[in-house]
Amino acid sequence: MLQHLRSGADLANHCVLSWAVTGPLDPVALAAAVADVHRRHGYLSARYESEDELLAVDSGEPVEFVRLAAEAPEQAERMLAEQLLQPFDLGAGQVWRAVLVREQPGERWLFAVAVHHAAFDGWSQHLLSGELGLAYSARRSGREPVFADPVPGPARTHRLLQELAAAVDLSAQRAYWARTLAGVPALDWPAPAGRAQDGPTRIEYPLTEELRAGADAARRQGTGLLAALADAVWRTVAEQTGQRDFALGVPVNLRGTQELPRRAA
Repeated sequence: MLQHLRSGADLANHCVLSWAVTGPLDPVALAAAVADVHRRHGYLSARYESEDELLAVDSGEPVEFVRLAAEAPEQAERMLAEQLLQPFDLGAGQVWRAVLVREQPGERWLFAVAVHHAAFDGWSQHLLSGELGLAYSARRSGREPVFADPVPGPARTHRLLQELAAAVDLSAQRAYWARTLAGVPALDWPAPAGRAQDGPTRIEYPLTEELRAGADAARRQGTGLLAALADAVWRTVAEQTGQRDFALGVPVNLRGTQELPRRAA
């Protein structure tokens, strides 16, 4: 898992947000807004190091802002994708980049940011989008952006997390889940052909375009992507084991409390 997060070239770690803008846009103000957000969030302006765990250290490096011009929509999309797929160098403080492509002639723009997963996840999307919009509006009006709340840097966040972990009754939580999951049948996996069963096996299966299209269709019907994928996993496991009662473990972002942002303010 650590190696997966450390890799700047693994495209699975690239989280992308994109916008199509029609009409006037101020590239200088947008570049300034990106720089504002970069300086505000320590995890975006950090370099990541350590052999045993990813440790965020202030790098002082500016964010990469790429400006390009295209003559047709297809060319603009291709140029945008090429930039977003470039690898990151976490050790050098390259955690994210912004790309702006203008379609010429006319006033249509494609804007996107790619952020490494070590500093970003789905929970962060609304925060980054909102702050980019706030900073852009301010910069376009010739003002410094005023953000609502302070954001703790990596070092302070790490210390607060340690304090919160010390204050949480982990024994009580473990006991709760032990009671809640008591009685869940163990999965009886079929033995691979030609050899005895020797325990669980890790299987990685990338999403095909067909599977991705099916998941997207479910999302359009109002079902979350996670729910659609969990259902697919459940059906596969049920078919292979013949069992219908079992538990699926899902990793979460560990943001189940408002204590961290409250104490960081």
